[in-house]
Amino acid sequence: MRGDDGTVLEVLGPDDVPPANPQAVPEPTVEPAPLAAVNIATRASWGARYQDGDLTLTGLAAEVFVHHSVTAQLSPSASIAAEAEQMRALESVGQSRFGTGISYNVVVFPSGRAYQGVSWNRRGTHTGGRNSTARSICFAGNYETNNPTEAQISTANAIYHVGRQRWWTQGAPLRGHRNVSETACPGQNLYARLDDIRIDLEDFLMALTDEQQRIILVNTGETATRTEQLITKVDRLEADEAARRAAQRNHEAASAARERAMLATIRTLSQSVGVDPEVVMARLDETLNALGDDDEAATPPSA
Repeated sequence: MRGDDGTVLEVLGPDDVPPANPQAVPEPTVEPAPLAAVNIATRASWGARYQDGDLTLTGLAAEVFVHHSVTAQLSPSASIAAEAEQMRALESVGQSRFGTGISYNVVVFPSGRAYQGVSWNRRGTHTGGRNSTARSICFAGNYETNNPTEAQISTANAIYHVGRQRWWTQGAPLRGHRNVSETACPGQNLYARLDDIRIDLEDFLMALTDEQQRIILVNTGETATRTEQLITKVDRLEADEAARRAAQRNHEAASAARERAMLATIRTLSQSVGVDPEVVMARLDETLNALGDDDEAATPPSA
């Protein structure tokens, strides 16, 4: 795909010649189980119509490549139905060119929602010469001319880290398609954000103080689920501490109020019988001290 100025925006390709019968139904595949850290909608949810890649893969991938689709640029508020329609359009592109269905493993829209493309254990046609040993994360839209949303970056970050030891090796590097092919893919604006996808945000944030976390998260405008959970945790800790301090202040205030009320009562009663209030207070202190001594004497020694 080329831009108006002739720039090659995306180049898809198979690893080798597609099977002679591209319409053949592939082996049954198992969709990934739902993940706690990131939700990837199934192929069935968007209405996949064609085969799921051309080959079953074994073992973990050695690399992860980021792409852009150079298709319709949906808004962050686009509906799920609109995104499903775009997934089918992407599938049609892959089917017409290679006969093996959608090219990419997972597609992330500006809303931050992610959809399964070709299954993780099936070979796609995203990164020519590397489809058998790599997996792909595709951003729906054109990021040579548009900026990825923070929701997209956050979702891709979660996918990349959840995928370690699940779909790719722990040390699998994340790269842009342009690093291995003559293409602008994934677009200059997305390519500039690859470090934000690579960073282990949760480990990074957990190493900081609660206040440092809050400052960073507010300044970056982060909206991912994991980050929202971290913000909630910080807020909860701050709320608990504020509640504890408020309860302490209330207790101290109540104690002071009771003491003032008691003193006022003693003074009133003392004056009513013609006794110096200070003498009464002194006798009261002596009595309280004596009671305290008696309590201590009555307490058995600890074992």
